[in-house]
Amino acid sequence: PPTAPSALTLTPGSDSFGVGTVGTATDRVTNVTKPTITGLGEVGSTICVYDNGIVQTQSVPVGPDGSWVWSPTSSLVEGNHNLTATAIDLAGNSSAASTTLLVSIDTNVAAPTISLASGSASTADSTPTIAIAGESGSLTSLSVDGSFVSSAILANGSVSIDVRNPLTVGQHSASALLVDTAGNTSSTGVLTFAIVASTMPTCAMTQVAQSSKGQVTGSVAANQANCVTLVATGASLTVDTCLTTAGTDTWIEEIGRAHV
Repeated sequence: PPTAPSALTLTPGSDSFGVGTVGTATDRVTNVTKPTITGLGEVGSTICVYDNGIVQTQSVPVGPDGSWVWSPTSSLVEGNHNLTATAIDLAGNSSAASTTLLVSIDTNVAAPTISLASGSASTADSTPTIAIAGESGSLTSLSVDGSFVSSAILANGSVSIDVRNPLTVGQHSASALLVDTAGNTSSTGVLTFAIVASTMPTCAMTQVAQSSKGQVTGSVAANQANCVTLVATGASLTVDTCLTTAGTDTWIEEIGRAHV
């Protein structure tokens, strides 16, 4: 019998990929539904090609240089295709099957899901973090109010992007799309969110005698991410740690003679 066909390869022109994604021209993930496959075989023999064990053709000739080329006449469906080949010589003898070439057909990518990283529909943060989820390995491009913000790869199916320029109080719209590893572009995902005015915490303060050192204590409402500034006769003191923990936060600041 003839030697089994070898070196089955998806040609670079048939191996599409998204620029800027983790896709490459050799990953065999493609949106080309009639890809070109090449291989080597015994000169004078005829190649039979199988897709997932089903015969696709029995009439691919091996050229004088021992190479052959095949493309399907009908589009391959979405998903994985295990391509193999056998050779038939002039006497009608059939070879063993070649090594399998796995080709994945990928012709679409879903729109990404967009949300504020905080999980709410509004925030007092004028430069919020926006979370984008979608097909792993894809490249996303984020815009806010029609202005481009940044691009990033969804390495594990998600990514968070910080808005760089402060947004005004009011409604805003974020939009993002994906380019996947096969080079498909998604429809646009959209998020409407609001920037709200931040509210200052109310602080209860104890009076300090003018002639002695003392402490000023107070509390702020839960989740008020603000630092407390103390002012005494024109001098300004800032508490070392911003107050961000859940529940009521208590602060204490030492005040010396220089500040009273």
